[in-house]
Amino acid sequence: GTIFLDEINQIPVQLQARLLRVLQEKQVLRLGGSKVIPIDVRVIAASNEDLGYLVTEGRFREDLYYRLKVLNFISPPLRERKEDIPLMVDHYLQEFSQLYGPTGRLGAEALELMCRHSWPGNVRELVNCVERYVVIKKQLDMNDTQFVGEYMSSELKSRGFTPKTDDSDYLRVLPGTLAQMELQLIKLILERCDDNRVLAAQELGISRTTLWKKLQEETAKTDKI
Repeated sequence: GTIFLDEINQIPVQLQARLLRVLQEKQVLRLGGSKVIPIDVRVIAASNEDLGYLVTEGRFREDLYYRLKVLNFISPPLRERKEDIPLMVDHYLQEFSQLYGPTGRLGAEALELMCRHSWPGNVRELVNCVERYVVIKKQLDMNDTQFVGEYMSSELKSRGFTPKTDDSDYLRVLPGTLAQMELQLIKLILERCDDNRVLAAQELGISRTTLWKKLQEETAKTDKI
């Protein structure tokens, strides 16, 4: 058969060693048992973090990483496939309307706002937003566009990010190569976010892993010099 291990990145290192042994030897021993039981299963594992990055941090075993990574499929985060947002919104509106009562579709302006959002909580955040809208729609004293705007503003504030509305929101970088100007921009955004890499990656519109790799590349260049 097939066994699915969801969020395998959350498994403690000690259990990772046991899982590796099972995958290599294809046998298990029941708790309190004395008889080895052979197994023949297909293992599918999923992670909401980059396992390669976790290996470099020492939070995931390298040998287990390569044991699992026979066939690798990457599901892009929602911010990288925003064309899916209107379809997903419609789907979950219908689903939650069956639970909480009929709700109309969101307008074009509200959907446009949702497509601009970076969705740091990925699909779960989108589902949360739609469900909240359906649940409190009858009590709302605002339209759908205002609701989406308020929702996104509150989510950003809860993560410690306060949007700027004055001229300080503009960033200036010195002329140079594309890589040099990109690095300047990254450093300015990190400074603005008080060195919070999660918020910086969100404002830059890239993943934390991509941000980390770019900073590592710069550190490596500096070390060589």
